[in-house]
Amino acid sequence: MIVIDKPAGVPVHPAGRYNHNSVVEIMKAERHFAFKPLPCNRLDRLTSGVMFIGKTSKEAEVISEKLRGRTVRKEYVARVKGRFPDGEGWDGNPMRGGVINCEESILQISPIVGLNRARASGKSAKTLFRRVAYYPLHKQNGTQSSESGTGLDVAQPAPAISGTENEGYSIVHCLPLTGRTHQIRVHLQFLGHPITNDPIYSNRAVFGPTLARNEATGERDEEIIAKLKKVGKTEVSDSVSYEQERSEKRVDQTQQMTVSEAARLTDSAQNPYFKPLNAGTLHAGSTLKAGEDPMHDDPEYGAYVKAHDDMVADYNKRKGEKMTGEKCAVCDTPLYSDPGPHELGIYLHALSYADLVAGSWSYRSPMPQWALPPPGYDGPRDIDGWEYKGEEVLEIGDEREDERVKNLQGAERNKAEGLLT
Repeated sequence: MIVIDKPAGVPVHPAGRYNHNSVVEIMKAERHFAFKPLPCNRLDRLTSGVMFIGKTSKEAEVISEKLRGRTVRKEYVARVKGRFPDGEGWDGNPMRGGVINCEESILQISPIVGLNRARASGKSAKTLFRRVAYYPLHKQNGTQSSESGTGLDVAQPAPAISGTENEGYSIVHCLPLTGRTHQIRVHLQFLGHPITNDPIYSNRAVFGPTLARNEATGERDEEIIAKLKKVGKTEVSDSVSYEQERSEKRVDQTQQMTVSEAARLTDSAQNPYFKPLNAGTLHAGSTLKAGEDPMHDDPEYGAYVKAHDDMVADYNKRKGEKMTGEKCAVCDTPLYSDPGPHELGIYLHALSYADLVAGSWSYRSPMPQWALPPPGYDGPRDIDGWEYKGEEVLEIGDEREDERVKNLQGAERNKAEGLLT
């Protein structure tokens, strides 16, 4: 068995436009192409975290059996819009909250656009949430939180919807007790606190200003599907605030990094050959301050620089993964623009998998960089294991049968692939 910390943006299997840049194909290339990695738990392409890869069908079946028997506890961490509710058992701590229990059933609305929504007619689902930290956009003295402190920038959520409860963002500990597709993402949207940069469930251009909070009807399904079909083709997602990135901070290149990776990047700034731009430079291509640039007093040059900077800012605002209108000269496949770093993942991380019965193993991933306190704030840099208090008991309808069928299908697929070795 191989346990990896899957990076965001990499799918598990070849799918769509992803082939060699998938977990399975990368592992084959690193070892040898006769090696057949057998994924046991499948994370979404945009999700990072702990993942199990079986070397043989026998070992893959061991983990699959534990998943079928629900003896493996999965814990996730997410970064969501606004101040997540206090929940039951809250002790008054402004950072840490109590438990929020969401048992909204989930229905697959459109597999084409990857849309799932809360529906009474859907499959039973249960997720427990607990806020572990809350960071407002502004400090108490009114200054921007990103302006103080040093170190790596932390990506900020889009502008608040309205009211203080929807300002800033929260770090939330998630305990999914069922395994529905997009379960955590759908439940967080239903609670009114979707994952900050979720291209589907945090997209105001698709769901409107309330982001479908407490919405469990199908009245707008066709409209939502039509809008989602444009995302990634003719439009980019509205879940990232490009204007805010432009005015408040540079684009965060480290939002999916672990703490150790970010530390290495920070250390590189101590290199004697590292030369950051001087404060007050005219533009990205200049290392001279305004008074030192011999052409600064030329009105035409100044207009040129302004036009260039405006063009770059406009590009940063509009850029994103979408169809370019061009086609491959070889296979005639429609071509897409390269996605930005902010589009390669969402703020959802598989933090821990553990064997609850025998207690023989437990795997835990480092906290992602985006879950750490922003500069100028105190907050947790790690999350303790879930504190069990009885609310984790699962007693909902078809979950056991559904999980049994799904895992049996996965086991059969792994066995078939294993026979090819």
